Amino acid sequence: MRDRTSVLIMALGALTALATAAYGKQKVEISSTETIALEPGGRIRVVNSIGEVRVEGWDRPEVEVRVVRATNREYSETDQAEARRRLEQVKVRTWKEPGGTLRIETVFPERELFTRPLRGKSNVNVRYTIKAPANTSLAIDHDVGEVAVRGLKADIEISNRIGEVNVKLPGNEPYRVNAKVRLGEVNSQLAGTTRRRFLSHEFVSVERSQGRRLLLQVGIGEINVKREGAPEDKGRII
Repeated sequence: MRDRTSVLIMALGALTALATAAYGKQKVEISSTETIALEPGGRIRVVNSIGEVRVEGWDRPEVEVRVVRATNREYSETDQAEARRRLEQVKVRTWKEPGGTLRIETVFPERELFTRPLRGKSNVNVRYTIKAPANTSLAIDHDVGEVAVRGLKADIEISNRIGEVNVKLPGNEPYRVNAKVRLGEVNSQLAGTTRRRFLSHEFVSVERSQGRRLLLQVGIGEINVKREGAPEDKGRII
């Protein structure tokens, strides 16, 4: 009986230690915010982004870029410093290109298994929140995750390898829309024509001769185009 009791006590002690270690684990996160002046009618280009990109138009004559880098795994207190050091190797850089375009580029370290074991950079998640003047044109080259844009009244070009693209267009502003998914679906509240080829889906708006340009491309995933203020339950019209 004493042997059984001793074994039980040891087992409970081990479980308690494991639970304590697991409870102390958490994800590591680093955040930064930058404000950059931008000329009226300027342009933003986002390159090599991953995770979640959210862009919103506002009435200030400047761009605010908030970036949160976080691990997908949880780390104990003793390992968090190393995880933070490796997270800091993922750089999000901003600078003005010739012509005034604001470039926001994510740079990953070469051959780093922690931050980029595969093309999907699976142990690092980045969240970008970008606020820009409403008349700013936008181009985004995204890798994996979600891109959401609202409140912009200018040309928009977005490509996403895997994930979703969600765009809300302001009011009744005219837009020439071309949206294509190689494997997935396009949903739009604008009038237009749709075309399916095997697993691909393409939508082209009725208005083609004038208006701002909205060019959206997704490899695997979904595209949703809506109008600001439109009922959510009327999103699928094609």
